[in-house]
Amino acid sequence: MRISIGTAQLGMKYGIANSSNDNLTLNFDKVLEFMSANNLKDIDTAFSYGNAHEYLTNYDLSNFNISSKVMINTNDDLNYFRSNISNDVSDFIKRCNLNKIDTLFIHNPDIISHPNFDQYYLILNDLKENNLISKLGISIYDHDLLKKYLDDFLFDTIQLPVNPFDSRISDHNQYKYFTDRGIKLQARSIYLQGLLLLPKNKLNNFFDTWSELFEKWFNLQIASNLSPQMLCLNYLKNKNFLDSFVIGIDNLEQLKESIELYNKDHIEIDYSDLNSLDEDLINPSKWQLNL
Repeated sequence: MRISIGTAQLGMKYGIANSSNDNLTLNFDKVLEFMSANNLKDIDTAFSYGNAHEYLTNYDLSNFNISSKVMINTNDDLNYFRSNISNDVSDFIKRCNLNKIDTLFIHNPDIISHPNFDQYYLILNDLKENNLISKLGISIYDHDLLKKYLDDFLFDTIQLPVNPFDSRISDHNQYKYFTDRGIKLQARSIYLQGLLLLPKNKLNNFFDTWSELFEKWFNLQIASNLSPQMLCLNYLKNKNFLDSFVIGIDNLEQLKESIELYNKDHIEIDYSDLNSLDEDLINPSKWQLNL
């Protein structure tokens, strides 16, 4: 399974456990060196990740596969959107010394239900026809919403959350609905935006509603004698329907540790008691943390 390195931390504070992006921005050249030495070719970014795109243009990324995400604003005139997205993508490609963007994901998936989405879709698909991107994808939380429209809109790749609390794509072989159509699946939010890495005493009071579930999670760490990071990575290892996964990092040492842990043999562990369908928990956009 391919590993894609997430860059949200280059441009913004991202994830529940992070307070600064300084560590990554100061050492990103070392991250790229490590990636090259270890045949890690994939980088995940987004136009909406603060100044991450701008930061990446400081580097020659010609030896990497760069995927990005774009937000569609339906208030934009279609001609403006067409011109703007084409110029932004072309400029990013040129400044990073790329041939093309590997996959361009739609970042706001609810847009698929908009009555004019077909026109925005055609504009994005034209980027493929013009060799500015290799693949068109969509980054989702709601599998069911996407299923309603797959007969109308073809995507090459779907990015979706996969972690011990969110097994929806595995349940009843839901992934087959996508893979049988030739769509590649990429896992993201493998640590649930860092929530699953937090110790018990660092949990926000918002999560008290799910105290029993978290107790099972902490007990599993003790029973298995594995770190939360290892448990999350191990959870992915037998998901053969996945083509790749995105792993967010704060610094080089974290990346090294993640690769080392992922390369360990798969351990048979029963995660079934951890599955949740509660959107207020498994969809971070619904968290009300009152920080």
